[in-house]
This record gives sequence, structure tokens and C-alpha cells, in this order.
Amino acid sequence: MFILQKEKFFPLPSYDFSDKKVAVTIHGKVLDLNYARTLAHHKDLTLLEIMLLDQIQKGKHISKQCAKKLKEKSLIEGRYPNLYISEQVAGTTGEMAQYIKNRGFHNEHYKKMIREYLTKKSGASRQDIDELLISVLPKVLSEKQKKKKISNLLYDLSNSDNTIINRGTGKNPEWEINN
Repeated sequence: MFILQKEKFFPLPSYDFSDKKVAVTIHGKVLDLNYARTLAHHKDLTLLEIMLLDQIQKGKHISKQCAKKLKEKSLIEGRYPNLYISEQVAGTTGEMAQYIKNRGFHNEHYKKMIREYLTKKSGASRQDIDELLISVLPKVLSEKQKKKKISNLLYDLSNSDNTIINRGTGKNPEWEINN
């Protein structure tokens, strides 16, 4: 069954073990074109690698050991457990836009956005900055991870770069450009 699905570039069967029963879902069409293209361009993939990539494209978790093996072959990227198809694979499959959404931009890009925002608007609360950045941060990050990333960016800008300053309090920050 797995080999037949692989040859047709269909998703592998999914198993549900809830309610003391086993339910198997077999898809008869391509659900994720990126996944199908990956299989088509990488004919040297083992069945295990295909099964692991299938799990990633379905948004399911794989073991750290398996993720390490896929990373060694440059098939996936990201920090465990937030994994996604690699730049190499995205480039060959024409899915670079999705790759950028998953990976995100370099920190300098986000810092520039914050500085530009504070320049145009004299002062911004943490909520304002969250609103600015949350939607453009990598999709693979949880809400908590996104807020932590924003905290780290603000820390860098205020301490390392010394380009912004908090004129408010720790509880109610009011960020401004440091003149």
C-alpha cells in the first residue's frame, strides 16, 4: 500500500488509534503538491524517508532521531519540533514562497520594521509591536514563541544596538527611537 501510494505521489495512509479501534484513511489524490513534487524530484528517497516527510507535510511530529537524519540529507529545516521542507527541496519544487513563510526573515529585517514603525509613529506599546510583527513571523512558531522572539528583538534593539528606548515601565512599555 505504501509503495503504491508513493509511486502515485499520493499521501501515505493515515492511522487513527482512538476509541479502541483502528481507522485507516487512504487518500486517492494529491493533497499537498509540494509533497508530491518532493517525491517526484527525489526518487532516491527510502520508504522510511517518504513516510517521515509525509508526517511533516501532514503537520505531525516525528522523533528527534528521524528529524536529525532528514536534516543530514537537507530534506527538512527548522527547530524540532517545528519542522518544514528545506530550502533545497523548496527550490526544486517551486515552493519557495511557502519556505520563506515557514523559515521567516533574518532578525535584521524585523529590527528594521520596528525602527521604521517607531520613526513614523512616535512611540509604540508592546501590543503595537506585537500587532506589527506577529503575522509576519514564521508560521511554524507558536504564539508563545513569536512573543519570545519579539522580546528578544526588542532587547537587542534597546541593549545591543541601543537604537530604541523604553520610556514606559516594564509592565507597560512605551518604545521610542533613542535620539
